[in-house]
Amino acid sequence: MRAVILDMDGVITQTARIHRTAWKQMFNSFMESLPHKNAWQYYQAKKDMEFLGNYGAEMILSTALFWSSITEHNSRSGRYEIKGVMGPDEYHTQYPGSDSPGRNNT
Repeated sequence: MRAVILDMDGVITQTARIHRTAWKQMFNSFMESLPHKNAWQYYQAKKDMEFLGNYGAEMILSTALFWSSITEHNSRSGRYEIKGVMGPDEYHTQYPGSDSPGRNNT
């Protein structure tokens, strides 16, 4: 192999859907260990405003922005949905009888 072209931004081919799926899978496996859940609890327990101001609020906001970026509007229900979320059980990637991986909130 003499060269490799990495089309990370989808200029050469339409890869946005593939990238979204890959990032979603990576983030799902990482999500359970993410400290955003503990950031607010830590602040509540310690009343550490310096931590909240310097780190905690950004962790909470970044997590919220990520989840909001992968929502899809369901015009039938009028709600926003996040589809294909993977649970912490690495042995089961989809529900029995489902054609797609993850969990849907339908």
